[in-house]
Amino acid sequence: MGGFHGIMEREKWIELTLEVVQDIHQKGGTILKTRRGNPDHREAAAALKAAGVRQFFALGGEGTLLGVLQIQTALAHANHCCSCMGIPATINNDLPLIDRTFGFDTA
Repeated sequence: MGGFHGIMEREKWIELTLEVVQDIHQKGGTILKTRRGNPDHREAAAALKAAGVRQFFALGGEGTLLGVLQIQTALAHANHCCSCMGIPATINNDLPLIDRTFGFDTA
């Protein structure tokens, strides 16, 4: 919760169960929170490894996708197998090779 800084704040993690997300479309904003800036990617990778995270998803634009790549690289150097997924979500619709991003039509 709270962008990449949320990786470092495990006590704020939530499990996205059916009960948690079933009415999410009726609420404005985001339950995941947002935050600008990133912690050191090596520290983020160490936190994911310590928590035993095997799948990591991040929604965002160019900066988010770069952050995912840096964290994935740090996880590989730490010998931790974790699939990292960057999901394009930007109101600018400015990511190369992506026809449409989440958020563009609704901005």
